[in-house]
Amino acid sequence: MIPRNHPRCIHPRHGAVFTLDALLALLAAAILFTAILFFMSRVESTPFSRDVLVTLAEDSLAVLEKDGSLLDAHVTGSNVTLLRYLDALPLRFCGRLEISDAGGNLLVAAQRGNCETPEEQRAVARRVFVGHQSGAAIARMDIWYLNK
Repeated sequence: MIPRNHPRCIHPRHGAVFTLDALLALLAAAILFTAILFFMSRVESTPFSRDVLVTLAEDSLAVLEKDGSLLDAHVTGSNVTLLRYLDALPLRFCGRLEISDAGGNLLVAAQRGNCETPEEQRAVARRVFVGHQSGAAIARMDIWYLNK
């Protein structure tokens, strides 16, 4: 047996200091992690997310006008091409498209399936285009994030 005053003797109290340091560091890390999760859960949206919605709505209407889908829907009264476009949006986005005549009368409407229209957190874009035999027509796109 090694005597207590021998240099190779391991004192049981030496490990206690390191254990307390480790426990305090672990406690500080747990508190910091909990605080981060708490503040992240309180964040609902950022102003940037609205900009993304507005840009997507405006770009969508521009694309639909350029490829003739708005005019086609206006001429035929069918929303098939509009629904096809809405279903091709990224999964986290929902949208609704409406085409009205210059007097504001709704002619065609389409909404992506399995999407409920929210009370807030949506963006709206409008685009005027040349309609069939009736002059100007107005396309309106509401777009929002899917809440699931």
